[in-house]
Amino acid sequence: MKNLLIFTNILLAVLFFLNQKKLKEDYKINMTNIDSEEDILERMGLHRDSEGRLIPIEELYE
Repeated sequence: MKNLLIFTNILLAVLFFLNQKKLKEDYKINMTNIDSEEDILERMGLHRDSEGRLIPIEELYE
């Protein structure tokens, strides 16, 4: 009887840990880059005008 109780506890623990592992995989949050197009262009030193053309930032202030 004691062996059955130990076996049952081990089995439940294994099932619990497998379930937790599956939950972690299901709800894993991937960090994504959420920079906007303006942020990316600013890093590249560019600006998009109202007509959609790319202009270097230096030319904006001339």
